[in-house]
Amino acid sequence: MKKILFLSIILIFSFFYKSSAQARLGSTKDVILKEFKDLEYKTELKSKFYEGQEHWFIKVNFKLCVATYFLDKDDICIYTIIKPKSQGSLNYFVEDYNKKYVIVSDKKWRMYTKEGIAYIELVFGDNGNYYFLWSINDE
Repeated sequence: MKKILFLSIILIFSFFYKSSAQARLGSTKDVILKEFKDLEYKTELKSKFYEGQEHWFIKVNFKLCVATYFLDKDDICIYTIIKPKSQGSLNYFVEDYNKKYVIVSDKKWRMYTKEGIAYIELVFGDNGNYYFLWSINDE
């Protein structure tokens, strides 16, 4: 009985972690908003001005991270920032990416799919901030 309970808990957590870590590159605004319409996610559609142009993004709050999906003029996700909420979450994502994706360096990975290649980079910013940048361009 304990083994069944333990395996059930592992499966539930692995499902949650997998769903929270996906970048949704190439997905439309409507698909992302529909996927995270539940109140538990606290989804927001916002816009900001960068370099004189308005850019739209969707911000989704997960238990382990906050994901921000940036949209192009056609409302398609072109890059994603996944910001872990804690050092433990950061470590989880690094370990998970090391298992799932091709390791390019200690802060870069590549994910190969039939749709193309996604580039993942762990960025350390000012004030101890860190996040994962997912894109379709290796820049």
